[in-house]
Amino acid sequence: MDVFKLIDIEHKQKTSENRNYLNEIIRIIIFLSKQGLPFRRHHANDDSENKKWLKKLDLDIKYVVGQCFDGANFMRGSCKDIASRISQIVPTASYVHCNVHILNLYLVDVLEAVVHVRNSFGIVKSLYNLIEASPKQHKVFEDLQKEVEIVSITLKQSCDIRWTCRYESLKVISSRYSEILSTLALIETGDSFILLQHVNITLADSLAKVNITIDSLQSLRNEYEFKRI
Repeated sequence: MDVFKLIDIEHKQKTSENRNYLNEIIRIIIFLSKQGLPFRRHHANDDSENKKWLKKLDLDIKYVVGQCFDGANFMRGSCKDIASRISQIVPTASYVHCNVHILNLYLVDVLEAVVHVRNSFGIVKSLYNLIEASPKQHKVFEDLQKEVEIVSITLKQSCDIRWTCRYESLKVISSRYSEILSTLALIETGDSFILLQHVNITLADSLAKVNITIDSLQSLRNEYEFKRI
């Protein structure tokens, strides 16, 4: 059987699986909404895992002197968050915002302010969308890695709220730089440029191509690129 047909069959199976997951999530959301129940709840009963571990380690929560985590609502909200619950039991347990989380926010802001760095990560995002969003192009990248007898890995998606995701995405590009260049060359010289006009193109592939174009154009919408043009 043709490789592209195999990929298409696998893609359809994955789409069907994802549709089933989505239907289940929608069903749960509708149920919770109709019942007026919160989407996220805290397990504060006597049988909660946290309380079990405190008891197992012989730790008394009344001796807590401080608490530190990020500023998410369920951790540090205004009413029923974890920080408030701990403060009700131990009023002297001061809350301190996680410095690692603050550092990550600073790094993201600095990244956006430095044009070359911001554009570099824009390219990383475009690479991910180009290769991993299309089963056919992912297969090209995978086969090129197998040809040189190295472990086949995928490009990683970067994330603003997790600096480690950016590190992992750059790590893959650094270790598979030659294979990525070869993949781009094959895509350029192949029939990808007429892909949107192909009679057998799938909706998923079309959307991937459109999103790549949008991302690339948006990355150029800044003062630095405007002056260059």
